Amino acid sequence: MKYVLLVFALTSALCADAPTLFRQCQICHGKYAEKPMGSRIAPSSLTKDQMSYALIKYRENHQTSSGNAKIMSTNVRHFTDKDIEDISIYIKELQEQRKAEQEAQAAEKLKSLE
Repeated sequence: MKYVLLVFALTSALCADAPTLFRQCQICHGKYAEKPMGSRIAPSSLTKDQMSYALIKYRENHQTSSGNAKIMSTNVRHFTDKDIEDISIYIKELQEQRKAEQEAQAAEKLKSLE
């Protein structure tokens, strides 16, 4: 089973775009990267540069402040610099999508109250 997951992770990391790469992140961090796992800060609350920096540190196995550093290091060790840049941008785009969905839901709720 471990080997199957490893092969899947490697395949995903080697030939994936940001949405595909982010699928493995969603398991812990949620649909919009809104959930912190093992740290005090959700990925979505970081700036693009902060997120890129953290992912690079995880990839290089230098990030040890989080209880889940080993999990993160394993998940991002095959990310290229471009992957990290793309996923950082994608997570910020997810935040805009989440905000738009929340605004649409709020507008729908207000409309139903009228």
